[in-house]
Amino acid sequence: MENGIVSALLIIVIVQSAALVVYEPPHKITDIEPYTSAALKKQATLPTAITLPPPPPPPPTTTAPPPTPAQPTTPPPPTPPPPVNLLWTYATKGDVNSVGISSNGEYVAAASSDFRVYLLNKTGGLLWNYKLQGGARDVVITPDGKTIIAASYLTPDGYLYSFNNRGYKTWSRKVPKLMGVDITSDKTTIAAASTDENIYAYNGAGGKKWEYKTQESAFGVWDVASSANGDYIAAGADDRNVYLLDSKGNMLWKVNPGEKSFIYGVSISKSGEYIAAVAQDRTLYVYDKSGNMLWSYVTGDSNNGVAISPDDKYVALGSWDDNLYIFNIQGGLVWQSRLGGNVNRLAFSPDSKYLAAASSDDNVYFYELNLGT
Repeated sequence: MENGIVSALLIIVIVQSAALVVYEPPHKITDIEPYTSAALKKQATLPTAITLPPPPPPPPTTTAPPPTPAQPTTPPPPTPPPPVNLLWTYATKGDVNSVGISSNGEYVAAASSDFRVYLLNKTGGLLWNYKLQGGARDVVITPDGKTIIAASYLTPDGYLYSFNNRGYKTWSRKVPKLMGVDITSDKTTIAAASTDENIYAYNGAGGKKWEYKTQESAFGVWDVASSANGDYIAAGADDRNVYLLDSKGNMLWKVNPGEKSFIYGVSISKSGEYIAAVAQDRTLYVYDKSGNMLWSYVTGDSNNGVAISPDDKYVALGSWDDNLYIFNIQGGLVWQSRLGGNVNRLAFSPDSKYLAAASSDDNVYFYELNLGT
């Protein structure tokens, strides 16, 4: 009864204040489960603790592997030396016209247009110089380094000089218009080229052995070269011919490479198997000992210097295009370098390990060779 009265009063109050909005409680009071002993009993049956699963087993204990011992490191291979290594230069007071080298590069001789012959040691230090009568045109030195032969050019005469390696002149003699000179390894024959159109041969004391007359030309014979034992003498002339003579001055053959081939320089291998010639026509010519041309090479200007290595493996070429070239004996270019002026003359050491170059920039250039086999 009391409950009914309370509900009626609530409805009346809400109607009056909410303009016909009827409110009903969401639940009947009877819907609330009485807080009885049965409810408490149900609550008592709820679990009182949460049973957790057992923890996972700890990870197995692992022993760190022992450190890997340091492996021995292989050093990188050494850098190979350059094929041609410039060791030093030496400056004279004029164009260097020619050079010569003794065995192992122990001595280097140079002929300069300052009228002097120079003897240098292996490191480029000056040992002595000697003033000639006329410009020093050509110079050679024997393999043992004990004898230096020099040629000076004068008009109408020239002089052939012999020095020991201490700088003392042992003899000299007049040779007309002397241009080039060479000496055999045993010092028994000195070959000389003259612009009087003759090739001369002298003994080691300066006595004349023979002479050979080339064809008439404006400037005669420019250069001469001898094999090691003197069995062959090669010469290059302004008559456009390369000549090969025997040890007695008899001509074995001559060859004309071309109409503009004024021959400025020649070389013969120490074995006598190869002859090389360079010419005004910018060409290097290489022949066998029978006079057959094996190959040729054209540069950028006239050529003046040429040398065949004593081991018969390489040919060095000096050009007025200011370049020094090295070829293998088959004609392949293996190295090239630009110098400070025209390259006039070249010389290999007897062991083929060093190369010297004479240049119009007043310098002697000295190279170490690592060209391989």
